[in-house]
Amino acid sequence: MEDRAFYLLLRKFREFGVDPSCARRVSCRSELDCIIKALKICNGLKVTQLGIDPGETVGIVIVVDAVPVWEWEGSRDEAVKVVSEVLKTIEIDRVVTSEGGLDLLPSSLEVPVVLVREHGTSKRRVRGLKKHSSSAYLMVARNSITRRVRRWRGGS
Repeated sequence: MEDRAFYLLLRKFREFGVDPSCARRVSCRSELDCIIKALKICNGLKVTQLGIDPGETVGIVIVVDAVPVWEWEGSRDEAVKVVSEVLKTIEIDRVVTSEGGLDLLPSSLEVPVVLVREHGTSKRRVRGLKKHSSSAYLMVARNSITRRVRRWRGGS
C-alpha cells in the first residue's frame, strides 16, 4: 500500500477508534474492507450487516455491530449494481431489508436475509447519515442484534 493511502487509512482508523498498531496486522482488499476487518479484529466487533431501505431513492448502509461505516443513496437501478458489488467485496453476515428490497438482491445470495418493517424509519434521522441511509440504519437497528443507535463520525 502506498504511503499516502496508508496515512489516509490511519486517519479513518482513528475516526472509528481503531488502534493503528493493531490495524497494521489487518490484511484487506479495499479501504472499506480494511476498516471493517480492523473494527472486528482490533475492537472486538462481530456482526457486519447490510441495511437496505427500498423506495424510489434507495438507501444502503453497512453496519458493524452498531457502527455505520459506509452509506450510499441512489436510484433503484444503481442500487442493484451497488448491492451486488458490496456482496462480492465485503464479508456480510446478514442483509436487513423490507419486502420491497428483495428485488434488489442477487438471486444467488448465500447470506441470510432478515425482513423488518419499514414503518416509522423515515420519521427519525440519525445524525451524520443521509435521509435514506438513516432509514436503512434504523431498519438494521430494529434487528435483534443491534439495539442502540450511536452517533456516526465517519464519511461515505
